Amino acid sequence: MKIFRNKRGQITIFIIVALVIVALIVVFFALSKTGIIKIPAIFPGQDTDLKSQFIKCVEDNKNIDNSVKLISSQGGSLNPSNYILYDSVKVEYLCYINEYYKPCVMQKPLILNNAESEIRKASIEEISKCMETVKKNIEAQGNVVSLGKMELNVSIIPENIIYSVKYPVTIQKNENQQKYDIFEIRKPSELYQMIMVSTSILNYEARYGEADILTYMTYYPTIRVNREKMDDGSTVYFLSERNTKEVFMFAVRSYAWPAGYSG
Repeated sequence: MKIFRNKRGQITIFIIVALVIVALIVVFFALSKTGIIKIPAIFPGQDTDLKSQFIKCVEDNKNIDNSVKLISSQGGSLNPSNYILYDSVKVEYLCYINEYYKPCVMQKPLILNNAESEIRKASIEEISKCMETVKKNIEAQGNVVSLGKMELNVSIIPENIIYSVKYPVTIQKNENQQKYDIFEIRKPSELYQMIMVSTSILNYEARYGEADILTYMTYYPTIRVNREKMDDGSTVYFLSERNTKEVFMFAVRSYAWPAGYSG
């Protein structure tokens, strides 16, 4: 009889546990139509607010855009050292020799890497200002915001310039805390393709001299390639993207002839 009573007691416990589980499931689905109970954020809306403000500030920053345009018009450099003036623009020589009848020597073989570095230098202060602006906005909501040291990497890829911002941010409100670290901003651009075409032209100039620009426009129909010969034997190349209207310019002095030479 004692064994029977023990078994009855165990069955009763199992029934109670099962009823509790069923009740929890009913409550679970009653609180959420989708079966998912959403846990509110520490600061409701704060996560998307900080990110969206910062990303939008960088995306809409005209100073960054103007710096990219300047760098593109100057052969990928912010402050060219070896250049020719063309309509008051310092167009850098990317392939150059200060002699006649000889092929030019490549001045910056890694044009893409150089342009990325120059855009980074031109953008880092403006991006830092964007974060400071966002910081003030978030603090105005009663939060304490702490910023770490910013690191910026710029990548020029097909159809985009990517700004990868490593910027430790901590938001404190009472006992609650949120942290951020990496932000990525993409700005649409065809600079990559123009630099690739320019690199091919430069390689041709360094080997054979004047490149056939019609060939490049046949292979790259969205890129328009023009050039202008200067009095000292230099050539200024103009590449423009038909859809985005972006421009990349660079100078070459290769197989130059003296003034008046007829061949």
